[in-house]
Amino acid sequence: MDVMYVNNCMEVILSAKHIKHPIHRTILVMETAIDHPGFARLKYKALGLSVSQSRPGTHTGERLYFSANLFLDDYTTMTYSSPILLHGPCVSDQHQTVDVAFCLRCKYLPQNAIPWVFRRRWQWPPNFVIDSIINYGCLLVPIGPKTIQDNQLVWRLSFSVAEKILVHSFNFTQLLCYGLLKLMLKCIVNTHDVVKDLLFLLFEDGFILDFGGSRY
Repeated sequence: MDVMYVNNCMEVILSAKHIKHPIHRTILVMETAIDHPGFARLKYKALGLSVSQSRPGTHTGERLYFSANLFLDDYTTMTYSSPILLHGPCVSDQHQTVDVAFCLRCKYLPQNAIPWVFRRRWQWPPNFVIDSIINYGCLLVPIGPKTIQDNQLVWRLSFSVAEKILVHSFNFTQLLCYGLLKLMLKCIVNTHDVVKDLLFLLFEDGFILDFGGSRY
């Protein structure tokens, strides 16, 4: 089972104009203009009232960034009723039956995700679903890209809540298609190329799925 726990002791924003006074929580500014799409760095902008929130990060030139490793260490050093394991960015029990991802939330979508909002689309998803995704923003998970060695200052952007909102907006036809594809992935795709060959045939025949059914 996968669980995402959002730490609300820190506030992640896109720019200084989003700061609201008085400041009670540590403010971090999300920087996505880095060499790794889908990842971001979190720069300290203001320190919160709590000492635990104000622990230093790592300097890069004149800037101070919040370390993903330090954030994760706070949870791995806690006292638990049973032994724990570190499973990627998650804290897991010794049997790895539960993975808990501790993360931060930004109430704004990153700039490189804005084109998705205005993408040309047909009927789905409806505008109120898009608005819900915009209003929630995104999550930041404490793990960097595997392609760089020193990645402790890099956080992965997660749109798992947006995906959940999209799935919940599916109509019956879309849910059926989604369920069948998951079943195929589990039972067939891992051992056969049947799905790929089937899609080739369907596309050659000009087959088009009708997703026009109403969800409500």
